[in-house]
Amino acid sequence: GLSLAMGRGSLTETEADDAFSPVRGVVTCLEPHPSANVRRQLRERCLALAGHRGSEEQVSFSCAPYRVCPLGAHIDHQGGTVAGFALNMGICIAYIPSPEDDRGEIKLAATRDGEGDGEPSTFEMHVTDDPEPTDDWTAFVRGVVHVVRGWASEKGARCDAGFTGVISGCPGGLEGGGISSSAALTVALIHAFRDVNNLASLIRREDVVRLAQRVEHEWRGVRCGILDQGCVVMSKPGALTVLDCARYQRRFARADDRTATASSRGDTAGETSGSGSDGDGGEETFSPRNPLRWFGGDWTPSRTGPSRIDPNVDESGREVVKDFWDDGPDAGSDLPFAVVLAFSGVRKPLTRTGYNDRVDECQRAARLLLDASGRGVPRDGTPPTLHMVTREEWTAALRATETTSGPGTLPENLARRARHFFEENQRAVNGVRAWRDGDIASFGALVNASGASSVENYECGCEQITALWKIAKDAAGVFGARFSGAGFRGCVVALCEPGRAAMDAAELIAGEYARLYPELAADAPVIVTRPGRGAFILRNEDE
Repeated sequence: GLSLAMGRGSLTETEADDAFSPVRGVVTCLEPHPSANVRRQLRERCLALAGHRGSEEQVSFSCAPYRVCPLGAHIDHQGGTVAGFALNMGICIAYIPSPEDDRGEIKLAATRDGEGDGEPSTFEMHVTDDPEPTDDWTAFVRGVVHVVRGWASEKGARCDAGFTGVISGCPGGLEGGGISSSAALTVALIHAFRDVNNLASLIRREDVVRLAQRVEHEWRGVRCGILDQGCVVMSKPGALTVLDCARYQRRFARADDRTATASSRGDTAGETSGSGSDGDGGEETFSPRNPLRWFGGDWTPSRTGPSRIDPNVDESGREVVKDFWDDGPDAGSDLPFAVVLAFSGVRKPLTRTGYNDRVDECQRAARLLLDASGRGVPRDGTPPTLHMVTREEWTAALRATETTSGPGTLPENLARRARHFFEENQRAVNGVRAWRDGDIASFGALVNASGASSVENYECGCEQITALWKIAKDAAGVFGARFSGAGFRGCVVALCEPGRAAMDAAELIAGEYARLYPELAADAPVIVTRPGRGAFILRNEDE
């Protein structure tokens, strides 16, 4: 599995942790990430790895945050609407372009799993290598090089430069914890590789999302949607990033057509948003007239009233300038909630959980519902997904399932998966409205309902993480909690009152969980943090 930087249980060693509770395992990550001290250490290690062939001024930092998704659980791969935000913590790669005489060489170092004080694990390859997929962290490097070079080749662009870099998790030891460390690593690698090859004008934010998803599909065997990559790349500090996953897939199906015009690629405002699965006409949808776009509409909550609305596109529907995202490292620090991450200590690769099985079950449910509707599955070979089914068709099938066992009915397990999709999609829509109105309490209630549906309808989780969720949602000061990530491992995310209330909640959660599962306590930190910036590159002039 993926493991970077600090060894597990060694959070006290990382510079990203800026305060500590007297309760063992409770830390905070509230100061701007990455800290000056982290950058200094990584810069020194990067130059040493490069044999000091280069100067400090040549070292840049590719930073990609971890993420949480309070609403939209398990529906991105079915074309649902998802809502999340980046965290003030994540992966940081200090890198320097390879010298001209070794132009295509890539050399990376990451600390071995559980050995924060040991020798780093290093990996070297040439950009022209044709490597096979592997089961360790180097699979992400191989996948990024292969996918990005292929993309550049299709566009007729040169992509033959490598780099030397040091990879760090800030804080470390959280990999496999349900906060999208694999997406963060993939995005950080893409940004660094894109930068040294001067491809920023060719590979835009939405392209990074898609390329990172391809790495997961083709090089890790995880059939994920775009939730993780979208939040890692697109998030704005303190804002809720909302992704219409069905619209994203349709947009890029057209973008792959080399004869597509700018209009058909979705570069106009009329192609940037849509709901696609509400189906009842009476609920709020994400229309072209709404500030919400496929890659996110930002409603930043206020302590004093309704949220500020920040559209992510200009009047022509194009992506706004970089400065829109770069509000600075302190942006998002004065919000009416804090984020508490409670880790279960249960970690295993998603390919060894029920993740891909649930994707299969959702697609089987979609196929049965589409057949029952008389429309059938797409004839172009596109896999059936639940967003293709209208709410009316789902409601009719639900009634049939409850009253008969004939045609048009679903097996019980598939009916639960479909129920979760339609109800969770509506929770995401309602959650956007609550967030926009600055109603964090109502937003939190929806988060709790999402957590319950993950257990009852989607049937993910395990004994430990379900117990952790129950502890977190019942803690004083918590607005709402649910599993973070796929739900078969990892952590629980809770939104709670800021300040001392958040620390009190974290201490209670850590204590109760340690009492129930003392054997996991050393590998189950509880972190108080805040929303942060989407993926970015830092250079010396930015410091």
